[in-house]
Amino acid sequence: AIFIAPGSVTLDLGQVGELFFDALAISLAEADWSVFWNGPQTPPGIDAIIPVGGLPLRTAVALASLCQLVVSARSGLSDLIALSCPELPHYVLYPKTCYPHSRTSVLTCYSLTRMGATAVRESENALATEADLAEELASFRDWRARQVPG
Repeated sequence: AIFIAPGSVTLDLGQVGELFFDALAISLAEADWSVFWNGPQTPPGIDAIIPVGGLPLRTAVALASLCQLVVSARSGLSDLIALSCPELPHYVLYPKTCYPHSRTSVLTCYSLTRMGATAVRESENALATEADLAEELASFRDWRARQVPG
């Protein structure tokens, strides 16, 4: 099973950011993964994706902890999952942007690895183009193959 949390209230993942999470959920559901979707709307066309966006926060974290993998946009929910379950393989996507005044990247400021999560794969991508999307999907597939062989 995989838990996918595509939302981030304050971080913009670019023009094709939403497509990244939709493509992941659809391809994993088609490959017979149980996909738990913690977002406002499930991707269209696949009934096998299980919406869990209405769960209370503590229940969502508990559900994520029972999954083999977690994928999320960098958010408060990713904090809770990564720090509650530091050994759970978790792919976290950060926007490729800097804070305007500090000129420090979001990844540098909010790195879950630097906070102690040991199994987090942090990725930074502008997701502004189809090429960015293809690159991130390939990166996820490589990471997933290392986490769940076969």
